[in-house]
Amino acid sequence: ALKAFDKFKSASVYKFADTCDDLEMGGLGKLLTETFEGMRYVILLASRSKEPADMMELQPHLKPITDPVSLIRALRLNRDFDNHMKAIMEMLACVSWVTCRAPSQLPAPFVKECVGSSDFWSNRIRKEFKGKDDDKSKLQLEFCDGMKKLLQDLAIYIEEN
Repeated sequence: ALKAFDKFKSASVYKFADTCDDLEMGGLGKLLTETFEGMRYVILLASRSKEPADMMELQPHLKPITDPVSLIRALRLNRDFDNHMKAIMEMLACVSWVTCRAPSQLPAPFVKECVGSSDFWSNRIRKEFKGKDDDKSKLQLEFCDGMKKLLQDLAIYIEEN
């Protein structure tokens, strides 16, 4: 499961984080990478442990995920990035898939729901930059595509592992 997650991170997370850095989004790329590193830690723990009887036992181990997410929430970026941050916050709901328990909540469908939520805001960005041929506009569309790919690839990872 860890090798597959590392492959997912290399293919999706790092690329998306680089796009955020290219857009100069105030360290967002680094924080996103830290968030998914935290997720990797939780997956590692899960592979070495039995499922906790009480989900409260899991709380302290979620800190490597929740701390960078809190820092992302606290970022104060230029107003030009309002839709980007709203899309990011919708996307970041996906990190709680690690707490999903079948049968009441399956993790892959939960992550797939995040695609639609983040797409709402991404589509506003797409609309603003669609049809423009400059590098900045291409980077904006790359941001939207990268976020969607990250979520879709995470759902595939979950389904396969």
